Amino acid sequence: MKGSKAALVILVLTGVFALATGFPLLTRFIYVLIFGLALTYAWTWLNLRRLEISADRRTARTQVGRRAEESITVRNHSILGKTYLEVQDKTTMPGHYAGAVVSLGAKTERSWDMEMECQRRGVFTLGPVTVATGDPFGLFRLERSMGGTHTLVVYPATVDLPYFSLPPSDLPGGAAFYRRSLSVTPNAYGVREYTPGDTYNRIHWPTTARLGRLMVKEFETEPSSDVWIVVDAHAAAQVGVWPDNSEEYACTAAASIARKYLENNYTVGLLAYGAEAHVLRASRGDAQLIRILEALASLRAKGTLSLADVLAAGGHRFSRHTTVVLITPSMDESWLAAVRFLVRRKVKVAVVLLDAATFGGSGNALPVVGGLTALSVPMCVMKKGESLSTALRLDMAPPSGPVLRQYQLLHRERRP
Repeated sequence: MKGSKAALVILVLTGVFALATGFPLLTRFIYVLIFGLALTYAWTWLNLRRLEISADRRTARTQVGRRAEESITVRNHSILGKTYLEVQDKTTMPGHYAGAVVSLGAKTERSWDMEMECQRRGVFTLGPVTVATGDPFGLFRLERSMGGTHTLVVYPATVDLPYFSLPPSDLPGGAAFYRRSLSVTPNAYGVREYTPGDTYNRIHWPTTARLGRLMVKEFETEPSSDVWIVVDAHAAAQVGVWPDNSEEYACTAAASIARKYLENNYTVGLLAYGAEAHVLRASRGDAQLIRILEALASLRAKGTLSLADVLAAGGHRFSRHTTVVLITPSMDESWLAAVRFLVRRKVKVAVVLLDAATFGGSGNALPVVGGLTALSVPMCVMKKGESLSTALRLDMAPPSGPVLRQYQLLHRERRP
């Protein structure tokens, strides 16, 4: 467009000079310039006519570190060839460019496959596809958008956690904590009358024969405890710069912990108050894992509630049958009071503490470590750059004096 503006300026100046001098050659030059501009614009406009572009986006959900695939097809329905078409699939994913420059003959088409490496967690929009072209002299440039949009959800990465073992919550002795199950499990606890919709494999035939009417078995889940993962998404607590910031480490840790315990048939819930509130009641199965991963994909640590406020607001969800996993970079000791209250209620608590100093933040983790040690709360301290598989090392035993002294020694070694 800079070239077209320059040509327009030349045209105006030439016209003014021709009128002022009456020189006939300048008048002819103006006619030639007008004809040339009209011709180049028409050529550019026709280059975008009778085009059809389609995008086959085969990936709707993926994870950080994996690839999303798509195929783009450009069809020319015109009897004229098309040259220098810049085709680009617009996306909100940072750092990604999906495009190509193509030329097409009359009545032809061209397709190509593209892969994008998903390096950032989030919910992104792909599309629409834009096609742009210009004239050979660079005077004009036109652009059209075609096709719809597509949502791509990038889940946080998950890693295996061979050394992470949560403390078991209290299950009442002699009367294990069961829940009624709508599916068949090994634990049948009673019978009831048949109702329409019950499957025949639930009928208890001996009781049916004795009572003279259809009776079906009722089932319970295995005795277990809820695992609640609480991610500290308070904006003031976050440290570091993407991709090595506390928010990304916390989301990866939360996703990995959720996957591990859901795969082991635990009921897992999520609590995080970021830019939006994410509260997923405890449930089990693959569907719950997908829900947690989707919530973590959209989580933005821009919340206004501190960890202490979150625990106060969500504490009613936790019982003595609950194990709460706190993931936080906060060096503010105020949330220790909320942990103390949970411990007094016989709620099992474990903490994944992100060492803010290693992420470029300020503050000293030792007071928090000491406070958790005094409460006999199991914890692990995760530092920037560490492998999560080895950093998330949590035993069922609570920390003790030697653990605190070891952390003090490591903290001294990090000092310059």
